[in-house]
Amino acid sequence: MSDIQSSTKKIVISNGLRSICYLLFVFLVIVSSVIIRLYNFEKRVIYGPEQARSLLVSWRYLSDRPSLLGQEYFRYTSYGHKLFYGPQFNYSLVPLILLFKGDPLAISAFYSFVNLVTGIFVLLFAYKMFDRMTALFAMGIFLLNSFMIYHSLFIWAYNLLPLIGLLSCYMYYLFRKNEKTQYLLVLGALSGLGFSIQYLYSPIIVFLLLLILFYSRSKVINLAYFLLGLIIGNFPMILFDLKHNFYNTISIARYFLDTIEGKSDAMFNYYYLLPFWPIASILGGVILSKMFKGSKTLVYILLAGYFLSNIFSDRVNLKHSLGMPKGLTTADIVNMASCIKNDNPNNFNVVSLLEFDTQGYILRYPLEAIYKLRPGEVDEYPKADVVYALADVSYDFGTPKVWELQSIYPYETERIYKVNSYGLYKLSKAKR
Repeated sequence: MSDIQSSTKKIVISNGLRSICYLLFVFLVIVSSVIIRLYNFEKRVIYGPEQARSLLVSWRYLSDRPSLLGQEYFRYTSYGHKLFYGPQFNYSLVPLILLFKGDPLAISAFYSFVNLVTGIFVLLFAYKMFDRMTALFAMGIFLLNSFMIYHSLFIWAYNLLPLIGLLSCYMYYLFRKNEKTQYLLVLGALSGLGFSIQYLYSPIIVFLLLLILFYSRSKVINLAYFLLGLIIGNFPMILFDLKHNFYNTISIARYFLDTIEGKSDAMFNYYYLLPFWPIASILGGVILSKMFKGSKTLVYILLAGYFLSNIFSDRVNLKHSLGMPKGLTTADIVNMASCIKNDNPNNFNVVSLLEFDTQGYILRYPLEAIYKLRPGEVDEYPKADVVYALADVSYDFGTPKVWELQSIYPYETERIYKVNSYGLYKLSKAKR
């Protein structure tokens, strides 16, 4: 009996040590992921036109009025119709704007948190679907991936797609396991939300529909629950279409036809695959877990190579932002907005001459949401007495190249703020 008790005790101790080691590795992966994302965070955050437009649309839900539409895509149909996101993403930014008093840096940090939480869900779901080694490997693959590190440093609707894709995969797994209709209702709602963010989510929806029809015992009922969830998840845009002669439906269909006919600017980008990123990580975890049973050394070498290749990727830089002009930070732009506020202008507008956002959205948002100072609209430059321009110090204001400046030329130029090679200029309309 004593030998049996001794063997049992050794097994218990061995299992306990394995569990402790496992939790330690989980902890190390999470801590490493947090450090990689938050180290030098203020200088690495990307705050550009896309982020500023998202935040400004959300702020105007508060300052102006709510809407059934989200922000515009930078895309048009051949008939000149604009494409819009659904408003769900923009509404999700509203409480963050209120909580963080409009600070784009703090709101960006929340999206880093969302990315980290997605990685932890990868661990939990892979553990339930497979085993703990698969879960550990899958979380490491996801959180230490250079694309995920990059996407955790800026606000963007598409950055919610990995979480939506993962939750959708898990809901379908639960449905296949139990065939309870509530899982299909949630799956449909997630699909509707995914579609409101990315219209190319539609092939995923079609694929899910086919899976439900193929594997369900109660096909009609299950399909009805999924479609009901789809309507719930995309309800604002559906309601808008019902009130406006199916504007979005017609525009999306037209853009699809334009793409087939070669008339659109559509092209494939990796970020269309963001919903599959966690699923691919879990599949990678499954493969590594099987290899681990045969050769632990090989798996350790592969993981080390994966980690190093991603950390030293051109998508990861611990010193400065990869999506903003070098030497310019989010804090610098907010400081420029503060400088405009302190100048106490009356009839003014703003412009940015650093990239395609000549209408100065990166300045508009902090001016409105933080400093409660509203510039003229983007078609009102000729009416402005003063235009504040963010530009490289080498910019030649004597020969303006954009309509926003040409519309008030001639003007008197004064630099009122400088950081590195960038300046904020006050262009006062000359008396004629």
